[in-house]
Amino acid sequence: ELIVLLTDGDYNTGPDPMTVAPAIALQGVTVLTVGVGSGISDSGQSVLQSVAARTGGKYFGLSSSFGLLALFFQMWAEGTGNGLLTRAPLTLGPSVSQSTSVLVEPGSQSITFGVSISNSAAVSISLQAPNGAVYSSDGAVAAAGGSVNRTIPNIVLFTFPNPQSGSW
Repeated sequence: ELIVLLTDGDYNTGPDPMTVAPAIALQGVTVLTVGVGSGISDSGQSVLQSVAARTGGKYFGLSSSFGLLALFFQMWAEGTGNGLLTRAPLTLGPSVSQSTSVLVEPGSQSITFGVSISNSAAVSISLQAPNGAVYSSDGAVAAAGGSVNRTIPNIVLFTFPNPQSGSW
């Protein structure tokens, strides 16, 4: 069981979250707390961190919609067994390349790579399989049996069924 608590600041109604957290933890529920925006007080942030820690969860402090998109993608990936984000979001300038290695274990049924971008027309994305094959277009991904999902604003998802094991 998982609760995702999104808040823009300090609690202002209902019971104190610090008194509720132990009962939630005893029921085996994990709480991911997400403080959105820059208006959260230090004491509010401390409460969110403590509630997450007491229930085996994690606190996330986010200041932008891109952070929220990345967080939801990470939760989806963890919840479906498709892996974890391997790096925190990066900001790249014009004409800058970034490579990130992702280890795929033998026997993986599928893998999804996700990229959150503000302007997909200005970004070129290439994926390299362990055997050296490079997938730099939606058609190349599809020809390899994969799929590309561009239906979520500012996110591109590349999914490969039965991926090669090794470093992508």
